[in-house]
Amino acid sequence: MSLQGYYRTPAIYDNQIVFVSEDDLWVVLAEGGLAHRLTTGLGMVTTPVFSPDGSMIAFGGSDEGFLEVYVMPSQGGIARRLTFLGDSVNVIEWTKKGIIFSSSAREPFRRLNTLWTISPGGGTPVRLSVGPANFISHSSQKGSVIQRHGYREYGFWKRYRGGTAGELWIDKKGNDCYQKLISLKSDFARPLWVKDRIYFSSDHEGTGNLYSCNVEGQDLQQHTSHKDYYVRNQSTDGHKIVYHAGGDLYVYHPEIQKVQPVDVRYFGSRPQRNRRFITSGRYLDGYEIHPRGSHLAVTVRGKAFSLANWEGPASPLAESHGVRFRLPRWLHDGTRIVVVTDWTEQDQLEIYDAQTSKSISLSANLDLGRIEEIISNPHKDEIALLNHRSELIWVDLKSWEFRVVDRNPYGLVHGMSWSPDGEWIAYSSAETRRTLAIKLYEVKTGKITPITKPVLKDVSPAFDPEGKYLYFLSFRQFDPAWDSLHFDLSFPRGMRPYLITLQKDLSSPFTVKAPELIQKEEKEEKEEPKGKRKKMTRKSRRLPLTWKGLKIVSRLFL
Repeated sequence: MSLQGYYRTPAIYDNQIVFVSEDDLWVVLAEGGLAHRLTTGLGMVTTPVFSPDGSMIAFGGSDEGFLEVYVMPSQGGIARRLTFLGDSVNVIEWTKKGIIFSSSAREPFRRLNTLWTISPGGGTPVRLSVGPANFISHSSQKGSVIQRHGYREYGFWKRYRGGTAGELWIDKKGNDCYQKLISLKSDFARPLWVKDRIYFSSDHEGTGNLYSCNVEGQDLQQHTSHKDYYVRNQSTDGHKIVYHAGGDLYVYHPEIQKVQPVDVRYFGSRPQRNRRFITSGRYLDGYEIHPRGSHLAVTVRGKAFSLANWEGPASPLAESHGVRFRLPRWLHDGTRIVVVTDWTEQDQLEIYDAQTSKSISLSANLDLGRIEEIISNPHKDEIALLNHRSELIWVDLKSWEFRVVDRNPYGLVHGMSWSPDGEWIAYSSAETRRTLAIKLYEVKTGKITPITKPVLKDVSPAFDPEGKYLYFLSFRQFDPAWDSLHFDLSFPRGMRPYLITLQKDLSSPFTVKAPELIQKEEKEEKEEPKGKRKKMTRKSRRLPLTWKGLKIVSRLFL
Protein backbone atom coordinates (compact mmCIF):
# COMPACT_ATOMS: atom_id res chain seq x y z
CA MET A 1 0.00 0.00 0.00
CA SER A 2 1.07 3.56 -0.62
CA LEU A 3 1.95 5.01 2.76
CA GLN A 4 0.65 8.57 2.91
CA GLY A 5 0.80 8.80 6.70
CA TYR A 6 1.83 6.78 9.74
CA TYR A 7 -1.23 5.25 11.42
CA ARG A 8 -1.09 4.02 15.02
CA THR A 9 -3.20 2.59 17.88
CA PRO A 10 -6.41 1.89 15.92
CA ALA A 11 -9.78 0.89 17.39
CA ILE A 12 -12.78 -0.58 15.56
CA TYR A 13 -16.55 -0.55 15.91
CA ASP A 14 -18.64 -2.26 13.28
CA ASN A 15 -17.46 -0.69 9.99
CA GLN A 16 -15.64 2.28 11.48
CA ILE A 17 -11.97 2.61 12.49
CA VAL A 18 -10.44 5.40 14.54
CA PHE A 19 -6.66 5.78 14.59
CA VAL A 20 -3.92 8.24 15.58
CA SER A 21 -1.79 10.17 13.10
CA GLU A 22 -0.01 13.52 13.40
CA ASP A 23 -0.99 13.50 17.10
CA ASP A 24 -4.68 13.71 16.23
CA LEU A 25 -7.60 11.30 15.90
CA TRP A 26 -8.78 10.27 12.44
CA VAL A 27 -11.68 8.07 11.36
CA VAL A 28 -12.00 5.87 8.26
CA LEU A 29 -14.23 3.04 7.07
CA ALA A 30 -12.98 -0.52 7.63
CA GLU A 31 -12.96 -1.22 3.89
CA GLY A 32 -10.80 1.88 3.35
CA GLY A 33 -11.48 5.26 1.83
CA LEU A 34 -11.01 8.89 2.74
CA ALA A 35 -9.89 9.52 6.34
CA HIS A 36 -11.36 12.45 8.27
CA ARG A 37 -9.65 14.29 11.11
CA LEU A 38 -11.61 14.37 14.38
CA THR A 39 -9.33 16.45 16.64
CA THR A 40 -7.03 19.43 16.24
CA GLY A 41 -5.63 19.66 19.76
CA LEU A 42 -2.37 21.21 20.89
CA GLY A 43 -1.08 18.08 22.60
CA MET A 44 -0.70 14.45 21.64
CA VAL A 45 -3.44 11.82 21.68
CA THR A 46 -3.14 8.08 22.23
CA THR A 47 -5.08 4.80 22.48
CA PRO A 48 -8.64 5.63 21.36
CA VAL A 49 -11.49 3.18 22.12
CA PHE A 50 -15.15 3.19 21.07
CA SER A 51 -18.03 3.11 23.48
CA PRO A 52 -20.18 -0.09 23.41
CA ASP A 53 -22.71 1.60 21.09
CA GLY A 54 -20.06 3.32 18.94
CA SER A 55 -21.38 6.83 19.61
CA MET A 56 -18.44 8.05 21.73
CA ILE A 57 -14.66 7.72 21.77
CA ALA A 58 -12.42 7.71 24.82
CA PHE A 59 -8.72 8.46 24.43
CA GLY A 60 -5.65 9.79 26.20
CA GLY A 61 -4.84 13.45 25.56
CA SER A 62 -2.14 15.84 26.79
CA ASP A 63 -3.62 19.21 25.89
CA GLU A 64 -3.34 20.36 29.51
CA GLY A 65 -0.12 18.63 30.58
CA PHE A 66 -0.09 14.93 31.48
CA LEU A 67 -1.92 12.34 29.44
CA GLU A 68 -5.44 12.20 30.89
CA VAL A 69 -8.67 10.47 29.83
CA TYR A 70 -10.94 12.43 27.47
CA VAL A 71 -14.24 11.55 25.75
CA MET A 72 -15.82 12.99 22.60
CA PRO A 73 -18.52 12.07 20.06
CA SER A 74 -17.32 9.61 17.42
CA GLN A 75 -18.63 11.90 14.66
CA GLY A 76 -16.52 14.80 15.96
CA GLY A 77 -17.08 17.58 18.45
CA ILE A 78 -15.71 18.92 21.73
CA ALA A 79 -13.53 16.64 23.86
CA ARG A 80 -14.28 16.57 27.59
CA ARG A 81 -11.64 15.75 30.20
CA LEU A 82 -12.52 13.04 32.73
CA THR A 83 -9.42 12.42 34.87
CA PHE A 84 -7.11 14.72 36.82
CA LEU A 85 -4.53 12.24 38.10
CA GLY A 86 -1.39 14.15 37.12
CA ASP A 87 0.09 10.98 35.65
CA SER A 88 0.11 9.41 32.22
CA VAL A 89 -2.76 7.08 31.32
CA ASN A 90 -3.35 4.41 28.70
CA VAL A 91 -7.01 3.94 27.75
CA ILE A 92 -7.73 0.21 27.30
CA GLU A 93 -11.41 -0.67 27.05
CA TRP A 94 -14.92 0.77 27.31
CA THR A 95 -17.39 -1.62 28.91
CA LYS A 96 -20.95 -1.20 30.11
CA LYS A 97 -19.54 -0.47 33.58
CA GLY A 98 -17.24 2.34 32.45
CA ILE A 99 -13.96 3.30 30.79
CA ILE A 100 -10.96 1.21 31.85
CA PHE A 101 -7.44 2.62 31.70
CA SER A 102 -4.01 1.85 33.15
CA SER A 103 -1.87 4.32 35.06
CA SER A 104 1.02 4.44 37.50
CA ALA A 105 -0.77 7.10 39.56
CA ARG A 106 -0.31 6.63 43.32
CA GLU A 107 2.32 3.96 42.72
CA PRO A 108 5.91 4.16 44.01
CA PHE A 109 7.45 3.43 40.61
CA ARG A 110 6.70 4.98 37.23
CA ARG A 111 6.35 1.70 35.33
CA LEU A 112 4.25 -0.08 37.95
CA ASN A 113 0.78 0.21 36.40
CA THR A 114 -2.59 -0.71 37.83
CA LEU A 115 -6.04 -0.70 36.21
CA TRP A 116 -8.68 1.93 36.89
CA THR A 117 -12.24 2.57 35.80
CA ILE A 118 -14.18 5.82 35.51
CA SER A 119 -17.71 6.68 34.50
CA PRO A 120 -18.17 8.31 31.06
CA GLY A 121 -19.87 11.16 32.88
CA GLY A 122 -16.82 11.82 35.05
CA GLY A 123 -16.26 11.44 38.78
CA THR A 124 -13.60 9.77 40.88
CA PRO A 125 -11.63 6.94 39.25
CA VAL A 126 -11.81 3.57 41.03
CA ARG A 127 -8.90 1.14 41.09
CA LEU A 128 -9.70 -2.41 39.94
CA SER A 129 -8.76 -5.19 42.36
CA VAL A 130 -6.68 -7.22 39.92
CA GLY A 131 -3.19 -6.24 41.11
CA PRO A 132 -0.43 -4.88 38.87
CA ALA A 133 -1.50 -5.05 35.22
CA ASN A 134 -1.05 -3.15 31.96
CA PHE A 135 -3.99 -4.41 29.93
CA ILE A 136 -7.34 -6.17 30.35
CA SER A 137 -10.01 -7.61 28.07
CA HIS A 138 -13.44 -8.87 29.20
CA SER A 139 -15.37 -11.69 27.63
CA SER A 140 -18.93 -11.14 26.39
CA GLN A 141 -20.23 -13.41 29.18
CA LYS A 142 -18.04 -13.38 32.27
CA GLY A 143 -14.37 -13.45 33.04
CA SER A 144 -11.39 -11.46 31.81
CA VAL A 145 -7.77 -11.81 30.73
CA ILE A 146 -5.01 -9.42 31.83
CA GLN A 147 -1.41 -8.70 30.91
CA ARG A 148 1.10 -8.38 33.72
CA HIS A 149 4.64 -7.01 33.32
CA GLY A 150 5.61 -5.97 29.81
CA TYR A 151 6.16 -2.43 31.06
CA ARG A 152 6.77 -1.17 27.52
CA GLU A 153 4.81 -2.30 24.50
CA TYR A 154 6.74 -5.22 23.01
CA GLY A 155 7.49 -3.40 19.76
CA PHE A 156 9.92 -1.20 21.73
CA TRP A 157 11.75 -4.23 23.16
CA LYS A 158 11.86 -6.72 20.32
CA ARG A 159 12.59 -10.38 21.12
CA TYR A 160 13.03 -9.66 24.81
CA ARG A 161 13.19 -12.83 26.92
CA GLY A 162 14.00 -11.42 30.36
CA GLY A 163 12.18 -11.50 33.65
CA THR A 164 9.95 -8.49 32.98
CA ALA A 165 8.46 -9.87 29.75
CA GLY A 166 4.68 -9.72 29.53
CA GLU A 167 2.57 -12.55 30.99
CA LEU A 168 -1.07 -13.46 30.34
CA TRP A 169 -3.38 -14.34 33.26
CA ILE A 170 -7.02 -15.39 32.92
CA ASP A 171 -10.07 -15.24 35.19
CA LYS A 172 -12.50 -17.75 33.67
CA LYS A 173 -15.37 -17.34 36.13
CA GLY A 174 -15.36 -13.61 36.75
CA ASN A 175 -14.46 -13.87 40.44
CA ASP A 176 -11.11 -12.01 40.18
CA CYS A 177 -9.20 -15.28 40.63
CA TYR A 178 -6.49 -15.27 37.98
CA GLN A 179 -4.19 -18.03 36.81
CA LYS A 180 -1.46 -18.05 34.19
CA LEU A 181 -2.87 -18.71 30.72
CA ILE A 182 0.05 -19.78 28.53
CA SER A 183 3.84 -19.95 28.72
CA LEU A 184 6.01 -19.08 25.74
CA LYS A 185 9.62 -17.96 25.66
CA SER A 186 8.72 -14.45 24.54
CA ASP A 187 6.95 -11.24 25.38
CA PHE A 188 3.15 -10.91 25.14
CA ALA A 189 1.11 -7.83 24.34
CA ARG A 190 -2.57 -6.80 24.52
CA PRO A 191 -4.66 -9.96 25.01
CA LEU A 192 -8.16 -9.80 23.48
CA TRP A 193 -11.02 -12.11 24.49
CA VAL A 194 -13.04 -12.69 21.31
CA LYS A 195 -15.79 -15.30 21.66
CA ASP A 196 -14.10 -18.48 22.92
CA ARG A 197 -10.46 -17.60 22.14
CA ILE A 198 -7.77 -15.30 23.51
CA TYR A 199 -5.93 -13.34 20.81
CA PHE A 200 -2.56 -11.72 21.56
CA SER A 201 0.63 -10.63 19.83
CA SER A 202 3.96 -12.35 20.43
CA ASP A 203 7.41 -12.57 18.85
CA HIS A 204 8.40 -16.05 20.06
CA GLU A 205 8.99 -17.06 16.43
CA GLY A 206 11.06 -14.00 15.55
CA THR A 207 8.70 -11.29 14.28
CA GLY A 208 5.69 -10.08 16.23
CA ASN A 209 2.48 -11.58 14.85
CA LEU A 210 -1.09 -12.25 15.95
CA TYR A 211 -1.72 -15.55 17.74
CA SER A 212 -4.56 -17.10 19.72
CA CYS A 213 -5.26 -19.98 22.10
CA ASN A 214 -8.35 -21.28 23.85
CA VAL A 215 -9.26 -20.35 27.42
CA GLU A 216 -7.28 -23.35 28.69
CA GLY A 217 -4.07 -22.03 27.10
CA GLN A 218 -4.10 -24.81 24.50
CA ASP A 219 -4.49 -24.98 20.71
CA LEU A 220 -1.99 -22.22 19.85
CA GLN A 221 -2.60 -20.80 16.36
CA GLN A 222 -0.84 -18.14 14.26
CA HIS A 223 -3.15 -15.81 12.30
CA THR A 224 -0.81 -13.35 10.60
CA SER A 225 2.53 -13.79 8.88
CA HIS A 226 4.17 -10.36 8.81
CA LYS A 227 7.93 -10.60 8.29
CA ASP A 228 9.04 -6.97 8.11
CA TYR A 229 7.06 -5.25 10.86
CA TYR A 230 5.48 -6.22 14.16
CA VAL A 231 1.74 -6.54 14.73
CA ARG A 232 1.10 -3.81 17.27
CA ASN A 233 -1.69 -2.26 19.34
CA GLN A 234 -4.44 -4.63 18.28
CA SER A 235 -8.00 -3.84 19.37
CA THR A 236 -11.41 -5.45 18.93
CA ASP A 237 -15.12 -4.75 18.98
CA GLY A 238 -15.86 -8.37 19.88
CA HIS A 239 -16.15 -9.45 16.24
CA LYS A 240 -13.17 -8.09 14.29
CA ILE A 241 -9.58 -7.22 15.26
CA VAL A 242 -7.78 -4.15 13.95
CA TYR A 243 -4.05 -3.50 14.28
CA HIS A 244 -1.22 -1.60 12.66
CA ALA A 245 2.09 -2.91 11.29
CA GLY A 246 4.77 -0.62 9.90
CA GLY A 247 2.37 2.33 9.82
CA ASP A 248 -0.36 0.51 7.85
CA LEU A 249 -3.78 -0.62 9.13
CA TYR A 250 -5.11 -4.16 8.90
CA VAL A 251 -8.38 -5.86 9.92
CA TYR A 252 -8.43 -9.52 10.90
CA HIS A 253 -11.72 -11.42 10.59
CA PRO A 254 -11.69 -14.37 13.06
CA GLU A 255 -14.71 -16.08 11.49
CA ILE A 256 -13.10 -16.47 8.08
CA GLN A 257 -9.48 -16.19 9.33
CA LYS A 258 -8.58 -13.53 6.78
CA VAL A 259 -6.42 -10.40 7.03
CA GLN A 260 -7.70 -7.37 5.15
CA PRO A 261 -5.41 -4.36 4.59
CA VAL A 262 -7.13 -1.01 4.96
CA ASP A 263 -6.40 1.31 2.03
CA VAL A 264 -6.51 4.73 3.70
CA ARG A 265 -6.80 7.85 1.57
CA TYR A 266 -5.03 10.24 3.87
CA PHE A 267 -4.36 13.95 3.33
CA GLY A 268 -2.57 15.25 6.42
CA SER A 269 -0.64 18.49 6.72
CA ARG A 270 2.46 16.61 7.92
CA PRO A 271 3.53 19.26 10.46
CA GLN A 272 6.62 17.28 11.48
CA ARG A 273 8.07 17.95 8.01
CA ASN A 274 7.58 21.72 8.20
CA ARG A 275 10.52 24.09 8.56
CA ARG A 276 11.47 24.71 12.15
CA PHE A 277 13.25 27.59 13.82
CA ILE A 278 15.43 26.16 16.55
CA THR A 279 18.00 27.38 19.04
CA SER A 280 21.30 26.93 17.22
CA GLY A 281 23.26 26.52 20.44
CA ARG A 282 21.84 23.03 20.87
CA TYR A 283 23.63 21.88 17.71
CA LEU A 284 26.91 23.78 18.15
CA ASP A 285 29.76 21.26 17.86
CA GLY A 286 32.80 23.51 18.14
CA TYR A 287 34.02 27.08 17.69
CA GLU A 288 37.10 29.31 17.78
CA ILE A 289 37.52 33.08 17.86
CA HIS A 290 39.50 34.87 15.17
CA PRO A 291 43.09 35.86 16.20
CA ARG A 292 41.95 39.50 16.18
CA GLY A 293 38.58 38.72 17.76
CA SER A 294 36.49 39.90 14.79
CA HIS A 295 35.10 36.59 13.50
CA LEU A 296 34.15 33.10 14.53
CA ALA A 297 34.77 29.70 13.01
CA VAL A 298 32.06 27.24 14.05
CA THR A 299 30.80 23.76 13.27
CA VAL A 300 27.08 23.08 13.54
CA ARG A 301 25.68 19.59 12.96
CA GLY A 302 28.85 18.58 11.15
CA LYS A 303 29.01 21.64 8.84
CA ALA A 304 31.71 24.33 9.10
CA PHE A 305 30.98 28.08 8.88
CA SER A 306 32.80 31.39 9.26
CA LEU A 307 30.92 34.48 10.38
CA ALA A 308 31.48 37.96 11.72
CA ASN A 309 30.66 38.63 15.35
CA TRP A 310 27.78 41.06 14.88
CA GLU A 311 26.83 41.36 11.23
CA GLY A 312 26.91 39.57 7.90
CA PRO A 313 26.00 36.03 6.87
CA ALA A 314 27.35 32.70 8.08
CA SER A 315 29.38 31.42 5.11
CA PRO A 316 29.73 27.63 4.77
CA LEU A 317 33.25 26.41 4.12
CA ALA A 318 32.07 23.62 1.82
CA GLU A 319 28.85 22.61 0.10
CA SER A 320 29.67 18.89 0.15
CA HIS A 321 27.18 16.56 1.75
CA GLY A 322 28.00 13.32 3.48
CA VAL A 323 31.16 14.77 5.06
CA ARG A 324 31.46 15.78 8.70
CA PHE A 325 33.62 18.72 9.76
CA ARG A 326 35.04 19.06 13.27
CA LEU A 327 37.36 21.24 15.35
CA PRO A 328 37.65 24.43 13.20
CA ARG A 329 40.80 26.45 13.98
CA TRP A 330 41.99 29.78 12.58
CA LEU A 331 45.55 29.84 11.29
CA HIS A 332 47.94 32.61 12.31
CA ASP A 333 47.15 34.95 9.37
CA GLY A 334 43.41 35.01 10.18
CA THR A 335 42.43 34.28 6.55
CA ARG A 336 42.47 30.46 6.60
CA ILE A 337 40.76 27.80 8.68
CA VAL A 338 41.93 24.23 9.26
CA VAL A 339 39.28 21.63 10.06
CA VAL A 340 39.08 17.88 10.60
CA THR A 341 37.16 16.04 7.86
CA ASP A 342 36.21 12.43 7.17
CA TRP A 343 36.55 12.35 3.39
CA THR A 344 38.31 9.03 3.76
CA GLU A 345 37.94 6.22 6.28
CA GLN A 346 40.13 8.09 8.80
CA ASP A 347 40.36 11.67 10.03
CA GLN A 348 42.18 14.09 7.72
CA LEU A 349 43.04 17.80 7.88
CA GLU A 350 41.78 20.32 5.32
CA ILE A 351 42.56 24.02 4.96
CA TYR A 352 39.94 26.47 3.66
CA ASP A 353 40.06 30.11 2.62
CA ALA A 354 37.68 31.90 4.99
CA GLN A 355 36.83 34.56 2.37
CA THR A 356 36.11 32.38 -0.67
CA SER A 357 35.19 29.15 1.20
CA LYS A 358 37.41 27.22 -1.20
CA SER A 359 39.57 24.29 -0.19
CA ILE A 360 43.27 25.16 -0.33
CA SER A 361 44.93 21.95 0.78
CA LEU A 362 44.02 18.46 2.02
CA SER A 363 46.27 16.07 3.91
CA ALA A 364 47.05 12.92 1.95
CA ASN A 365 46.03 9.92 4.02
CA LEU A 366 48.02 10.83 7.11
CA ASP A 367 47.73 8.33 9.96
CA LEU A 368 46.69 10.83 12.64
CA GLY A 369 44.24 8.61 14.51
CA ARG A 370 40.94 9.95 15.81
CA ILE A 371 41.71 13.65 16.34
CA GLU A 372 40.39 14.95 19.67
CA GLU A 373 41.87 18.48 19.91
CA ILE A 374 43.80 20.98 17.75
CA ILE A 375 45.73 24.18 18.49
CA SER A 376 47.36 26.32 15.78
CA ASN A 377 50.76 28.01 15.93
CA PRO A 378 50.39 31.81 16.40
CA HIS A 379 53.19 32.54 13.85
CA LYS A 380 53.60 29.59 11.49
CA ASP A 381 51.62 27.14 9.39
CA GLU A 382 51.83 24.50 12.09
CA ILE A 383 49.39 22.82 14.43
CA ALA A 384 49.56 20.51 17.40
CA LEU A 385 46.89 17.88 17.88
CA LEU A 386 45.83 15.17 20.30
CA ASN A 387 44.34 11.86 19.23
CA HIS A 388 42.60 8.86 20.74
CA ARG A 389 45.89 6.98 21.02
CA SER A 390 47.09 9.44 23.72
CA GLU A 391 49.54 10.94 21.23
CA LEU A 392 50.63 14.56 20.90
CA ILE A 393 51.44 15.21 17.24
CA TRP A 394 53.09 18.21 15.57
CA VAL A 395 52.04 18.84 11.93
CA ASP A 396 53.60 21.13 9.30
CA LEU A 397 50.67 22.33 7.18
CA LYS A 398 52.87 23.31 4.23
CA SER A 399 54.57 19.97 3.66
CA TRP A 400 52.09 17.81 5.60
CA GLU A 401 54.97 16.33 7.55
CA PHE A 402 54.11 15.26 11.06
CA ARG A 403 55.97 14.12 14.15
CA VAL A 404 54.70 12.18 17.15
CA VAL A 405 55.92 14.33 20.04
CA ASP A 406 54.79 12.18 22.94
CA ARG A 407 52.85 8.97 23.43
CA ASN A 408 51.40 8.34 26.86
CA PRO A 409 50.65 4.80 28.06
CA TYR A 410 48.50 5.99 30.96
CA GLY A 411 45.80 8.05 29.25
CA LEU A 412 44.96 11.09 27.17
CA VAL A 413 46.91 14.34 27.26
CA HIS A 414 45.03 16.92 29.35
CA GLY A 415 45.38 20.27 27.61
CA MET A 416 48.06 21.97 25.50
CA SER A 417 49.08 25.52 24.61
CA TRP A 418 51.43 27.22 22.12
CA SER A 419 53.87 29.80 23.43
CA PRO A 420 53.42 33.36 22.07
CA ASP A 421 56.50 32.99 19.87
CA GLY A 422 55.30 29.68 18.42
CA GLU A 423 58.45 27.77 19.44
CA TRP A 424 57.19 25.86 22.46
CA ILE A 425 54.22 23.64 23.29
CA ALA A 426 53.12 23.18 26.88
CA TYR A 427 51.01 20.15 27.65
CA SER A 428 49.90 17.96 30.55
CA SER A 429 50.98 14.33 30.40
CA ALA A 430 50.59 11.44 32.83
CA GLU A 431 53.73 10.22 34.57
CA THR A 432 51.95 7.43 36.42
CA ARG A 433 48.36 6.21 36.60
CA ARG A 434 47.65 8.83 39.29
CA THR A 435 49.87 11.80 38.48
CA LEU A 436 50.08 14.27 35.60
CA ALA A 437 52.89 16.78 35.04
CA ILE A 438 53.27 19.86 32.85
CA LYS A 439 55.88 19.45 30.12
CA LEU A 440 57.43 21.80 27.58
CA TYR A 441 58.24 20.67 24.06
CA GLU A 442 60.71 22.72 21.97
CA VAL A 443 59.70 22.38 18.32
CA LYS A 444 63.14 23.28 16.92
CA THR A 445 65.16 20.70 18.87
CA GLY A 446 62.43 18.16 19.72
CA LYS A 447 63.45 18.27 23.39
CA ILE A 448 60.83 17.59 26.10
CA THR A 449 61.34 19.07 29.56
CA PRO A 450 59.08 18.41 32.60
CA ILE A 451 58.59 21.66 34.52
CA THR A 452 56.36 20.55 37.39
CA LYS A 453 56.61 17.84 40.02
CA PRO A 454 52.99 16.90 40.59
CA VAL A 455 51.47 15.89 43.88
CA LEU A 456 48.47 14.48 42.00
CA LYS A 457 47.48 16.15 38.73
CA ASP A 458 48.75 19.28 36.96
CA VAL A 459 46.48 20.04 34.00
CA SER A 460 45.28 22.71 31.52
CA PRO A 461 48.48 24.72 30.84
CA ALA A 462 48.13 28.15 29.20
CA PHE A 463 50.85 30.64 28.29
CA ASP A 464 50.65 34.26 29.33
CA PRO A 465 50.18 36.49 26.22
CA GLU A 466 53.45 38.31 27.00
CA GLY A 467 55.37 35.10 27.63
CA LYS A 468 56.13 35.84 31.27
CA TYR A 469 54.13 33.09 32.92
CA LEU A 470 52.66 29.66 32.31
CA TYR A 471 49.33 29.14 34.03
CA PHE A 472 47.93 25.73 34.98
CA LEU A 473 45.51 23.99 37.34
CA SER A 474 46.87 21.67 39.98
CA PHE A 475 45.47 19.15 42.46
CA ARG A 476 47.98 19.57 45.27
CA GLN A 477 46.28 21.42 48.11
CA PHE A 478 45.43 19.11 51.03
CA ASP A 479 43.34 21.18 53.43
CA PRO A 480 40.60 18.91 54.81
CA ALA A 481 37.29 20.33 55.99
CA TRP A 482 34.40 18.71 57.81
CA ASP A 483 31.39 17.99 55.64
CA SER A 484 28.28 19.98 56.56
CA LEU A 485 25.96 16.94 56.17
CA HIS A 486 28.00 13.76 56.70
CA PHE A 487 30.39 12.95 59.52
CA ASP A 488 33.37 12.88 57.22
CA LEU A 489 36.32 14.91 55.94
CA SER A 490 36.71 16.15 52.37
CA PHE A 491 39.01 18.35 50.28
CA PRO A 492 36.67 20.96 48.74
CA ARG A 493 39.54 23.23 47.58
CA GLY A 494 42.01 20.60 46.44
CA MET A 495 42.36 22.05 42.92
CA ARG A 496 43.60 25.64 42.51
CA PRO A 497 45.16 27.78 39.76
CA TYR A 498 48.94 28.23 39.75
CA LEU A 499 51.52 29.88 37.52
CA ILE A 500 55.16 29.33 36.67
CA THR A 501 57.47 32.31 36.17
CA LEU A 502 59.43 31.75 32.97
CA GLN A 503 62.23 34.29 33.59
CA LYS A 504 64.73 34.44 36.41
CA ASP A 505 64.20 38.11 37.27
CA LEU A 506 60.40 37.87 37.47
CA SER A 507 58.74 38.03 40.85
CA SER A 508 55.35 36.70 41.80
CA PRO A 509 52.54 38.84 40.38
CA PHE A 510 50.61 38.13 43.59
CA THR A 511 53.21 39.81 45.84
CA VAL A 512 51.76 42.86 47.54
CA LYS A 513 53.89 45.90 46.74
CA ALA A 514 53.86 49.41 48.10
CA PRO A 515 52.23 52.00 45.78
CA GLU A 516 55.52 53.92 45.54
CA LEU A 517 57.36 50.81 44.30
CA ILE A 518 54.69 50.10 41.70
CA GLN A 519 54.92 53.66 40.36
CA LYS A 520 58.72 53.41 40.21
CA GLU A 521 58.59 50.15 38.23
CA GLU A 522 56.05 51.57 35.79
CA LYS A 523 58.22 54.63 35.26
CA GLU A 524 61.32 52.50 34.62
CA GLU A 525 59.43 50.34 32.15
CA LYS A 526 58.34 53.40 30.16
CA GLU A 527 61.87 54.81 30.09
CA GLU A 528 63.46 51.48 29.08
CA PRO A 529 64.37 51.30 25.35
CA LYS A 530 61.92 49.24 23.33
CA GLY A 531 64.66 46.92 22.05
CA LYS A 532 65.58 45.81 25.57
CA ARG A 533 62.10 45.02 26.83
CA LYS A 534 61.14 41.38 27.42
CA LYS A 535 57.52 41.99 26.59
CA MET A 536 56.11 39.50 24.11
CA THR A 537 54.03 40.70 21.17
CA ARG A 538 52.61 38.94 18.14
CA LYS A 539 55.75 39.72 16.11
CA SER A 540 58.27 39.44 18.95
CA ARG A 541 61.50 37.51 19.23
CA ARG A 542 62.05 34.13 20.83
CA LEU A 543 60.47 33.50 24.23
CA PRO A 544 62.97 34.73 26.88
CA LEU A 545 62.76 31.53 28.91
CA THR A 546 65.43 30.76 31.55
CA TRP A 547 65.35 27.26 33.03
CA LYS A 548 67.01 28.35 36.29
CA GLY A 549 64.29 30.88 36.85
CA LEU A 550 61.34 28.47 36.77
CA LYS A 551 59.33 28.51 39.95
CA ILE A 552 55.73 27.72 40.81
CA VAL A 553 53.69 30.54 42.34
CA SER A 554 50.19 30.24 43.73
CA ARG A 555 47.55 32.48 45.16
CA LEU A 556 44.96 31.07 47.51
CA PHE A 557 41.57 31.57 45.87
CA LEU A 558 38.73 31.15 48.35
